[in-house]
Amino acid sequence: MDDLRLTMNDPSRPWHKRAIDAVKVIPSIAGAYFTGGTSAVLIKALTTYAAQFFVEVGAHGDKQDALKRSGLYYLLRLEKFHER
Repeated sequence: MDDLRLTMNDPSRPWHKRAIDAVKVIPSIAGAYFTGGTSAVLIKALTTYAAQFFVEVGAHGDKQDALKRSGLYYLLRLEKFHER
């Protein structure tokens, strides 16, 4: 039960992976600035971070699917409901 609770409360992706993904974008944004100016930077940032957003959504969905496959997931949800 404790392992399931720990898995349920852990983030979908660790903070260091999110930070690395954010830093990997900087060289491409800098290149966009030198080649196309501020509008190119804006477009590059939006397209790159939109892709990162979908990675985060997918990771969250994968975590929820893994939790729901466990038969004890509903017991933890019931426990949270009774705490309120």
